[in-house]
This record gives sequence, structure tokens and C-alpha cells, in this order.
Amino acid sequence: MPPGMKGDYETVEGKILKVFRADDKGARFRAYLVRWKDFEVVVSDPLGTTDKKEGDMITFMAQRLEMPLGTQKVSILHFLIMDMGAFRKR
Repeated sequence: MPPGMKGDYETVEGKILKVFRADDKGARFRAYLVRWKDFEVVVSDPLGTTDKKEGDMITFMAQRLEMPLGTQKVSILHFLIMDMGAFRKR
């Protein structure tokens, strides 16, 4: 990690509440709404390789990053899918 940056993560399984998808000229977008702790969060599939449905279970990473921004620190929380099975089949 760059100087002054730190972070950690946890791997979680959750049930898909809603699917977000778009396809345009061969490009794909996929993201899933799930419950994490007491929140509804969107889990991103940055490579667009999954095709899950509402009710499916997914494994995802909740990642926390802290980085300096001038004299302040910024804390970021984001969620990424861990399923690369569809990608390996291509």
C-alpha cells in the first residue's frame, strides 16, 4: 500500500435482495444489493462476470481503507464480489 495508507477486510456471505445490471455494446455492469450488518449495501462486480439472481447467495469482501488526504484522513468502505467462477469459464 502507498505510504500512510492502511486497511483490512472481511469475507461475508449474503443473500441477493436486488440485481443491478446493464449491457451495452458488449460491455457489462453487474452489482447486487445485500444486507451487511444492519445495512443494505451494493456489492460491485467490477469485471461484470457474474449473472446472479435475487435470492441467490454470494460471497463478497467488505473492505475498509484509510488514507491520508492532505492533513486529513479519509476512511473508505466498499464491497466487492468474490465470485470469479464465471470469469474462469470464458
